[in-house]
Amino acid sequence: MADAGSPSRRRFVDEFSAWLKLEDPAKTGSKIYFETAMIVVDTNVLLDLYRVSSATRQEIVDVLSRIKEQLWIPYQVALEYSRNRRKAVIDRNKQFSEIGSVLRNSENGAIEKLEDALSKFLKFREKNRSSRVWDPVTFGVDKEGIRGRIRGIWQEALKELGELEAEIDLSVEDLAADPILAQLDDLLTGRVGDLPSAKDLQEHVEHALEFRYPNKIPPGYADVNDKDTPVRQAGDYLVWRQLIDHLKIQDTTGVRRVMLVTGDSKADWWELDRAGNPINPRPELVHELRHEANAELLLLSLTQLLQGAKDHLDYQVSDAAISEVQEQEEADQLRALLPDIVLNSNGPINLTDLHHIALEKIVMYFLVSIGWEVSRHVLGASSRVDFIAIDSDGQRVAIDVKMRRNVKMLDIDIKQLQYAAQHMDHENPIDRCLLVTTAAITPAVSRFLETLDKVEVIDGPALCNLLKVYCGLDVYISGI
Repeated sequence: MADAGSPSRRRFVDEFSAWLKLEDPAKTGSKIYFETAMIVVDTNVLLDLYRVSSATRQEIVDVLSRIKEQLWIPYQVALEYSRNRRKAVIDRNKQFSEIGSVLRNSENGAIEKLEDALSKFLKFREKNRSSRVWDPVTFGVDKEGIRGRIRGIWQEALKELGELEAEIDLSVEDLAADPILAQLDDLLTGRVGDLPSAKDLQEHVEHALEFRYPNKIPPGYADVNDKDTPVRQAGDYLVWRQLIDHLKIQDTTGVRRVMLVTGDSKADWWELDRAGNPINPRPELVHELRHEANAELLLLSLTQLLQGAKDHLDYQVSDAAISEVQEQEEADQLRALLPDIVLNSNGPINLTDLHHIALEKIVMYFLVSIGWEVSRHVLGASSRVDFIAIDSDGQRVAIDVKMRRNVKMLDIDIKQLQYAAQHMDHENPIDRCLLVTTAAITPAVSRFLETLDKVEVIDGPALCNLLKVYCGLDVYISGI
């Protein structure tokens, strides 16, 4: 006969409460988690210490120091931190050169457009044969005057960028005596999970890749296309599995609580709202932790950890630090859109060498970077539309991305996009369509596009230029 605690004797609402949402600790009881829970931080949280200012970093370390007795991290987190520490420093320094490129490219682009407009105006004036004398030099709108004015505008911005870069307190050369590593060594010694055996590691990786991920069981399935080895593809699941295994061997009675602080905001950890913002942990995670480890889960961002420490524990955390961490997390989420091949590249990237899903991610990164709200994205799906986005004017745009060597399929691509857009959502109709292609548009195709209504095309050369100007990405398309 089954005992009262077995699954067959549990109340229906108790067994499926993770999905029924009968309680939400983030809203009703998070204070007790801050006071009593085991607090687990993921790799992104540790690496963000290298991405924020020294003042904010110290506030984060102060909070972690005060909750030190509750801290624990899986072995996989410590391993990923150790592997990526150097890259985090390089990437932060790289951001300054990327922003500098964006400023200089926008400066050059503005000069070219103004010079082109001036040339057209002078030809128009000459055609009208005015008898009045008008000298562009007098008014400072000749080519040299335009260049001087535009460069004068950006000079102060570039100067300030240089001063900001000089304030960085940690470079690659400083890593041998890394003060952040020294602080983490004090915090985490004795608080890291054990190295898994080769047998256990293999079993967990195979379980993730062969069973969980094909069935979209969280966490980690969203990383499969971005990682270069099976072990790295299974990284998030290894973190999760090691957490569960650690809890199972703890000599405690009653229900335990776990606060998992993560920089990951993808759908394989969180339930997302329609705008793609995380709102609750995936119910599968809540359910699995309850059943395997008799533990309750509270999933938080680092911003929420700092705010909670301030609200529930009366720790001194400045609003400026919380704001900077939130901005850094938003930047991390944006950069997480980029595939690993882009993030890890040390040189120009040929877009036509990428997997089509990687190209779609780069386009989504561009759209978000320019302020568009991507309200729906179906990467790699058979749908004729990859994204539904809201542009800066509030229009709904259906966007399709095509990896093409030439424009032979352009007519078909446009018709398929138009058809898909017309049959999508009658309550929220599409205002226009945007096709992004790696092919180069010919003059004949340009004339054809002018005849179409509510259809725009970004071709390969234009895409490379946009990614360079707005995203600082060094990309090209072979043969163009």
